[in-house]
Amino acid sequence: VNLQPVPIYGSLDVETNPPGATLTLNGEEKGKTPEALNNLLIGDYQLRLEKQGYQPVNKLITIEEGKNTLVKENLNELHPVESVANYGDLGSRLGINKAILVGKKQVYTQPEDNISSFAEIEKQPYRH
Repeated sequence: VNLQPVPIYGSLDVETNPPGATLTLNGEEKGKTPEALNNLLIGDYQLRLEKQGYQPVNKLITIEEGKNTLVKENLNELHPVESVANYGDLGSRLGINKAILVGKKQVYTQPEDNISSFAEIEKQPYRH
């Protein structure tokens, strides 16, 4: 009698509109969409889809025995903030909705979020 555990697998197909998003499962990059992944151990996975200029997608998916899980996502385009400020000077910080950004970064907002946004700019004192 063989009492060795046998792995149980399922599969995953991921499609995005537009295609070309980076697919990450449990923090491990798996490729660009569209992507088919076979022989995934059954269980829950944290899926992340990222494409420059689009809002990242995070979702929990479940891979089931002998089944193909299909994920189709329409990525939402990000829109640059029209006017924030130049905060790339040494020691300056920009805070948007209490998230602090340090250094030179491009800031985006979603106009359809219906959320009021505010920005704070703070210059740290120069220290020698």
